[in-house]
Amino acid sequence: RGLLSCMRPKRRVVRMDFQRFLLAAQLPVRPGRWLPMDIDWLNTSGRQQVAGIQQVESSAVVQPIGLVQQRQVEERTEEYLALAERIFARRFDRIPVLFDLKGRAAGMFKIVGKHRVIRYNPWIFAKYYAENLRDTVPHEVAHYVVHEVYPRRSTKPHGHAWKNLK
Repeated sequence: RGLLSCMRPKRRVVRMDFQRFLLAAQLPVRPGRWLPMDIDWLNTSGRQQVAGIQQVESSAVVQPIGLVQQRQVEERTEEYLALAERIFARRFDRIPVLFDLKGRAAGMFKIVGKHRVIRYNPWIFAKYYAENLRDTVPHEVAHYVVHEVYPRRSTKPHGHAWKNLK
């Protein structure tokens, strides 16, 4: 749970003070969070907000990547699998690549029984497409390759085998 779970405010005043703290610390603000404004009082949709705080409009919501970019991500995944095949001089099975991941993770290699899948978060890819294409795709392919080359469960996800491959 962490530090923020014990700081959950019960009263609106405490919450506003905590939001001011976040703003003073210059932490990133997401849609639906609070931002400073140049005015002191604002009434938005029937709610009065004090000390120049206004809620960010939700129209800034990021849309997930489209089919063209999904194809590019799948092609890049295939390129890294082909590279791994050349390095290890063996063939790796092709596994499904899905764009159904939600939350804060940009990608995930998942194993359920004998089923393996690489999942990507289309919303994070939309926001940081070039960075994810460069970093996340080889990261997840490396997890898959390590799983295939070192099938023991004792291999750590970001252990020596993974770091040497990446």
